[in-house]
Amino acid sequence: MFASAKHRKRARGPKGTPVANVAHGKRPVDPGRFVAPSFYNLFWIFIVCSVGGLVVETLVSYPVDGVWKDRAGLVWGPLSPIYGVGGVLVTVALNRLRDARTIVLFAAAAVVGGLFELVAGWFWESAFGIVAWSYADQPFNIGGYTCLGIALVWGLAGLVWMKGVLPAVMRLVDLIPAPLRTAATAVLAAFVAVDVVVTLMAFNCWFERLAGASVDTPVQEFFAEHFDDGFMEGRFQTMSLYPSLADRGDDR
Repeated sequence: MFASAKHRKRARGPKGTPVANVAHGKRPVDPGRFVAPSFYNLFWIFIVCSVGGLVVETLVSYPVDGVWKDRAGLVWGPLSPIYGVGGVLVTVALNRLRDARTIVLFAAAAVVGGLFELVAGWFWESAFGIVAWSYADQPFNIGGYTCLGIALVWGLAGLVWMKGVLPAVMRLVDLIPAPLRTAATAVLAAFVAVDVVVTLMAFNCWFERLAGASVDTPVQEFFAEHFDDGFMEGRFQTMSLYPSLADRGDDR
């Protein structure tokens, strides 16, 4: 039904700035959704999941590795985009399932997360020869890119995220004054965009160097100086690059 005038007014911050509109004890502006699907909300979900996923993976992996490894996914900042993009995809896919049964949320998150890792793993390997993870030794795996077990982990993580963490995060975000949120979003979004572009170019130049290509262009020289093999290996400690795995159609 139609929201009351009070609730419609609540949906806008100072000077009309959108707020998070998360369902936490009250009906959301759009009943049936967990969160209003705005660029602002989805961007901060990306940031929170990128940082949070990096921290959790680092802590969980330490007992297995026995050493602390840099698990960042971009050349600058404590960000792991695999978790950021995964968090956004899960949020968007499950956003209209607020009133669905728990098993439905779990299954949807498992499918989305499993498919996302499949596509992401295939992309990194085909584009840059990068192997960032492998489930080749796990049962019910698909090309080593994903497997049933990790899909179930995504299902559990997605359920916890949608039911508990997401509402809490959005409530905290709503406490930040609107003008400050707008400025912070603009600055951080610009930084992340540059970070992503530079990272992809650094991966490409790293690939070309390992493939034996000569460093003879200004771009290649710049990245060879500022993002050399030592930097890339130290920054992306859990990634391995094999030019022979890439499918670029150049017979490398």
